[in-house]
Amino acid sequence: MNNKVISATTMDGEEMLKIIEAKSTKGNFQLIYTRRPNAYESYLRESDRVNIGLIKDKNGKIAMQTTCIGKDYYINGKKTTIGYVGGVRKREDYEGFFNWKDLSDFVKASNYDMYYCSFLTSNDSSIEIFTKKRKNFPQLFPVDEYTTYIINPKVFNKEKKPMNSKYNFRCIEEVDLERVYAFLNKEGSKYNFAPVVEDLEKQFTDLLLKDCFILEDEGEILAFGALWNQTGYKQYIVTKYTGFLKILSKFSRITEKLGYIAIPKENEIMDFPILSLFFSKDHNPDYYNCFLSKISEVIKENYKMFVIGINNKDPNNQVYKKLRSIKFKSNIYFVRYDKDITLDEGKNIHIECGFL
Repeated sequence: MNNKVISATTMDGEEMLKIIEAKSTKGNFQLIYTRRPNAYESYLRESDRVNIGLIKDKNGKIAMQTTCIGKDYYINGKKTTIGYVGGVRKREDYEGFFNWKDLSDFVKASNYDMYYCSFLTSNDSSIEIFTKKRKNFPQLFPVDEYTTYIINPKVFNKEKKPMNSKYNFRCIEEVDLERVYAFLNKEGSKYNFAPVVEDLEKQFTDLLLKDCFILEDEGEILAFGALWNQTGYKQYIVTKYTGFLKILSKFSRITEKLGYIAIPKENEIMDFPILSLFFSKDHNPDYYNCFLSKISEVIKENYKMFVIGINNKDPNNQVYKKLRSIKFKSNIYFVRYDKDITLDEGKNIHIECGFL
């Protein structure tokens, strides 16, 4: 077969989607992550810098697909262009081999300063494949373990600490944008992998100003967070429950009373926002917790669950560890290629769950 990586087109989108949906998570429920209605067009909505590569077999069918999505992030306090490498999928019935150098060259051709990727910790086979040292294939360096939490906003009803009433919590308006961008970039630059924010609605597809909130005191922004719903171009669907969960799925109200999320119905798109760009001034835990309690009230009005992702070294991870939730763990890696970039160990990591 021709092992060369070629660029995808919109005509490949339907076949790409079938390959994505052919693989689901294992365990007591089968969950698929998908990009309906057209996978190619979905990826293009992630950024204005997207490269989608395919390897096709001798019959012209897709054997392997991957993407490299470029965005600007803060690394060591400086604006850095980074490519997120993801969407790596092999067709289930394809048994041929791939030239790893071709895949590496496809990524490297984007010519970004560095790259990063993520793997579920349960995906041992992929971790073994991609972290193995090979000639003509870049070395992956570990960043941190990352946890994605799926949370019922009602768990914050049990919050016993009184919230400081002098702080004003509200949705932002156009007039706030200059101050909001200054806040997000000042706080984001204190982290590695936090995005450089210049235009919320352009950089974060389907995010509207009405979805963005601030906590303030006499005009000073103390915290910011956005409820980013991405279901218009990428979705999660539970296709099947087995074992105990199959029985429990018929009693969703019980799980809610226990503090977990309502069990989603089979074959329906899960509707939820991701709590994104969540920063508090100077990492202040009081501002952070106050904002979290306030925004949970907003979430309850429209959703039965929300998602947040956080790296394990972040002190705020302790907030979510204490809550009843469904969670997934991932390993984050970065790649330098020929660029001499090392991560400042003194900086925490902030990775947007909606970018993975």
